[in-house]
Amino acid sequence: MNLEELEMIDRLSSAMAERIPQDVKSALGMYVEMRRSRLRTNISSRPDYEVQDIGKRLKALRDLNEVISNESESEALPHRPPEGESVARYQAYLSDLLTPDGWEDELLPTLKEILNACDLTFEEGGDVSGAKALRKEIEILIAVLQNIARNGRGARVELFEKEMNNGWTAQSR
Repeated sequence: MNLEELEMIDRLSSAMAERIPQDVKSALGMYVEMRRSRLRTNISSRPDYEVQDIGKRLKALRDLNEVISNESESEALPHRPPEGESVARYQAYLSDLLTPDGWEDELLPTLKEILNACDLTFEEGGDVSGAKALRKEIEILIAVLQNIARNGRGARVELFEKEMNNGWTAQSR
């Protein structure tokens, strides 16, 4: 991935955390809608070949949304932080919601099956541009989830250190 995509992944992860989704389905739906919105930006001023590629990616996102909606539970976490909390608390919550322990074993196999189907399409000469668009969106989704997990780990460390520091300060008085 290039630098622009990595920055977009980081911004997307942060924006999702700030919106405090209710549950997994709403978080993934939010992700898809944010990606679709980003792709539609300035679409009328782009050349036709880019618009065709964007159209394929928008369709891929719609298809991906169906798959991940069917795979994910709509259960909310009991510790949803209220508005006005620290960014670290939002990041930890989003990480707990979308990338709990074992998430790689649950969601990644489904996404890898889709990637394998894309590869098969390349080999068999099917809708190569559609498969390429779907592959790209899955790669971005995996990168966003990995970034959310990484941010969540860092946020939990930050929250723990803050709690330990506050406890020490209170005890030393």
